[in-house]
Amino acid sequence: ALIDKLPDGFLADLLIVSDAKVELSSEAQEISTRVELAAGQKCARCWKVGEDTGSSPGHTDLCPRCARVVAA
Repeated sequence: ALIDKLPDGFLADLLIVSDAKVELSSEAQEISTRVELAAGQKCARCWKVGEDTGSSPGHTDLCPRCARVVAA
């Protein structure tokens, strides 16, 4: 399926959410959604929640993506 070819994180960025997963079933004939709280801490810059927030040295309140942007 086309959705399987999207890069990691693309759908989450597109939907402006912390994480998004697509689960395909051979039986499903319709689209459904499920919303859950994300695990982890909120990034001070982008506000996305992730378990890797604060893992970049010198940026204890940022996710790795925002830490790279700020360091550039």
